[in-house]
Amino acid sequence: MMVIPNRVSVTAVMLALALAGGLLTLLLLAKHTQAQPPTANDKGAVSQRFPYAATIDTSQCVGGEVIDITGTLHIVNQFVPVQGGYHVTSTFNLVNAKGVGLDPETLEPTGTEYVISARTQAVENFLPTGDRVIGDVTIETDIGKGSSPDRVYFAMVRYILTEDGVVKAEIQNSFVQCSGGETASATATASAAATTP
Repeated sequence: MMVIPNRVSVTAVMLALALAGGLLTLLLLAKHTQAQPPTANDKGAVSQRFPYAATIDTSQCVGGEVIDITGTLHIVNQFVPVQGGYHVTSTFNLVNAKGVGLDPETLEPTGTEYVISARTQAVENFLPTGDRVIGDVTIETDIGKGSSPDRVYFAMVRYILTEDGVVKAEIQNSFVQCSGGETASATATASAAATTP
């Protein structure tokens, strides 16, 4: 059984989301002074857009490189109170994201152009028992123009935390599929706390 102290649980959540595509990192790097003001729809969702610039490493694929990306991060958050708890849904989308390849060793531009598509769906449910059910799914595609390599990244993290920060169950799964057919860094883990009859 793993215990996550309360002050560390936020870090654990951030780490899980960062491993699931790094979109929260993009959010933290966004220039908030240039952000579009939040807007709300009739379902209680709040929408914001942030310009961003970041790099992603696709060198695990044959012919892959570091990609310098720019575009817009669109975030939609919805908070719903539910009988003694709450439900939060967050969606992170990269919009109009373009990339330029950089040599992985020198970080000098190669001139290769990419179109980047990425989306993370994150959900947190706070139950009346004090447990939190948290999860996210990230799918990212990096499409190189011409004969440049393509890459698909998928990650999924699900876990249940007790009120005391004990992880009751956890599932993690991720993989990278490269256009050459190779699969890089495939991982899958699952754990559950022992229960007493």
